[in-house]
Amino acid sequence: MPKITPKLCRTRPAVLIALLALAAAPAAAQYRSEDVAGWELDQTPVAELRETGSIVQGPSMDRRAGGTRVEYQVLGGLARELSVQRFSCGEATDANGGVAFSERVYFTGTQEQLAQAVRTLAHQLDSGFDQDCPARPDEFAEALSGLEPALAQVERWASEDPLPPLEAWYRSPGEVRRTEPPATIAWNSLYDEPGVHLSLEACGNDYFSESAPVDPSGDPAARGARAREALAGLLRRAEARCALHPSQAARLLVGFDEAVTEAEAQLAPAEGE
Repeated sequence: MPKITPKLCRTRPAVLIALLALAAAPAAAQYRSEDVAGWELDQTPVAELRETGSIVQGPSMDRRAGGTRVEYQVLGGLARELSVQRFSCGEATDANGGVAFSERVYFTGTQEQLAQAVRTLAHQLDSGFDQDCPARPDEFAEALSGLEPALAQVERWASEDPLPPLEAWYRSPGEVRRTEPPATIAWNSLYDEPGVHLSLEACGNDYFSESAPVDPSGDPAARGARAREALAGLLRRAEARCALHPSQAARLLVGFDEAVTEAEAQLAPAEGE
């Protein structure tokens, strides 16, 4: 019987390096759906949303108890949107839907503070239905049960596949806006004097509200760059006068010029018109 000698398989260095790099590379984000403490969590990868031209937003979670439904949606930057709906509630809703009260909440503190802010806002939104039907405290309490672990998971997903900085800004032709308490920033080139505006809800015992004009000449990118310079100047004044931390001021600049460039480009007439 012939003798069989095993052969040692040698991997070329270049191939080995490529395999190691592939193994170390982070896995591409995938669609996720999970039940956490009675909440249904969903996340579509940001890259997929951008490729398909869908609204780019983060993961969401919702829970329904009887005729009460609560939904939490991660938006750009620190913004989150909370919605509450009571079904079969007078003229507001029927068994299939109708009015839903929604408002934004901002992730500006700890996870525990966010959960408390969500609970407080949910109560306020739910009370909006009281004029159409009696309150449903037991249903509402059940709809909010398990909030903390579900919220922690959905925010973990959001950090693993973060939204682009641009998504922190509301954009429409000639207009850009963003709120990150205590600051609100706005750009508008539709006014007689285009410019950027910064307001702060708290500035010591005062209220900060200032504007800076911006030269509207040039292409959208040039206007975006000048608008950023003007906003940076307003933020420096806010740092000097108010309790605006430099790290927050720096964060508020991220994506601003890109947002203005996009908003101004939407004003440009289509080629050939």
